[in-house]
Amino acid sequence: MTTSKVSVIIPVYNTEKYLKQCLDSVCNQTLKDIEIICVNDGSTDGSLDILKEYEHKDLRIKIINQKNEGAGAARNKGIETAKGQYIAFVDSDDWINLNMLESLYNKAEKTNSDIVLFSYKYYYDNLRLLEKFKYFDTKVLKGLEVFSYKDIIEDIFKVFDPKVTIKFYKKSFVINNKLKFQNLYTCNDVFFSYASAVFANRVTYTDNYFYIYRINHVKKASRGIYCDNIFKVCNELEKLFIYKKLFSIPILEQSFYIKMKGHMVYEYCHIRCRKLKKKFIEKIQVQYYEKYFKFFFDGSDLDLAICGTLRKIFSVHYGNKYKVIIIFGLKIKFQTKKGCLKL
Repeated sequence: MTTSKVSVIIPVYNTEKYLKQCLDSVCNQTLKDIEIICVNDGSTDGSLDILKEYEHKDLRIKIINQKNEGAGAARNKGIETAKGQYIAFVDSDDWINLNMLESLYNKAEKTNSDIVLFSYKYYYDNLRLLEKFKYFDTKVLKGLEVFSYKDIIEDIFKVFDPKVTIKFYKKSFVINNKLKFQNLYTCNDVFFSYASAVFANRVTYTDNYFYIYRINHVKKASRGIYCDNIFKVCNELEKLFIYKKLFSIPILEQSFYIKMKGHMVYEYCHIRCRKLKKKFIEKIQVQYYEKYFKFFFDGSDLDLAICGTLRKIFSVHYGNKYKVIIIFGLKIKFQTKKGCLKL
């Protein structure tokens, strides 16, 4: 069986506007020994035509067609097909630095790691603005170049961003641990990411900002529609961790529930429909309050998600000498000792 160093898996659904930029960034990698698996997830625009055009030019490209099932199902199909030593996931409306795969491959080989973590940049479509985003503070790794969850039990879910696109996986690790994505339209990578976080024996990282994640209205809109998916993620992760007896470690259990609470707040903040918001909160109150909220906030703060939304409009922050009030993005600095306002 022919193998390559890296299999790049790209789920594609109606991204004709951005697809060429994505494919160019993958096809022109400094590492040439790669295969590019494009899973066309039932696109109804011109995406498939673009894929065929690139397939004709680059023999490393393989197109898989399936009915629309979401990015999770598309990535699973890609994993089944992959023949590379390592796997990288790229979304079809994003793009990557041209030296990304070569750098990550060398890092993984040097450290014999199951996973390599790296940083990314946000690209805001409407502003044409790039912003660096480093998900975690390397100080929590205590100087370790290679680590597992046992080395940073309290911080493991802080270190692992839910995005699989900013992780480089050894394929044998994925296969041996039977890691699969949930068949969901949103949040489908959260289970995969956090399960891999506790399964991996050797994780390393690099500070390089290799991946460019595009922020646009399509991504934002889909989150609110499928808000219930986060509950499905939480339930499956909880079952897995209980089965693996990981919750016998109290710090790990608590950090997991804190992390999932944060995801619930995040999903709530993207809901636009009032009726959906109400149902979402009711579900938390009935099914999830005891585990995810009760032990981290007082009773008056039951609806943390609403508080998170309000905080964007109005919030107060206290320091040793100053109080800062934020109203619609305007910061007012109040020097408490002398009682003077400073804009």
